[in-house]
Amino acid sequence: MAADSKTLSQEAPLGFFDGRVDEKGRGKLPGEVRRYAVGPHSPGEPDPVLFVTSLDGRTIKLYPIPVWRDIENVLENETEFAAAAQQTLLLAKKYGASSTVDSSNRFLISTLLRRKLELSGEGASVFYDCSKGYVTVYSQKLLDQQLKTAEENADDNLQLLSKRGIR
Repeated sequence: MAADSKTLSQEAPLGFFDGRVDEKGRGKLPGEVRRYAVGPHSPGEPDPVLFVTSLDGRTIKLYPIPVWRDIENVLENETEFAAAAQQTLLLAKKYGASSTVDSSNRFLISTLLRRKLELSGEGASVFYDCSKGYVTVYSQKLLDQQLKTAEENADDNLQLLSKRGIR
């Protein structure tokens, strides 16, 4: 799945970027994350649009529209794993909505998705991870759970991965 070169203006920034969801349900993209997801903003250009959704009911995905259209096409035309594709597309449509990224780098998360991920209220913490042409947004609660598991398994994981040169 190739990403549009105008959409992804640079390599994915490394590491997590922290942020908040305000009382109106808006997330704010850190500058590096914005540049990765939608490119730089030039005065006079229309505000870019993202498809903001979830494919698993646990994380938020921010897809540049051309990247989402490619994924949507794959899901709609999948034959070997048709049931999995249909269910994934159902989740994406249930939780998803197009959202303009305004001049302050804010985007709107649907009420339904905010409720599902318990991001309602003022100042809910989120973390942005950029890779593979899109941005994944984790709630504080989910990231803490995943980090705990990763730390508990770190020694075993590194022992296995040392066979691949990871040290």
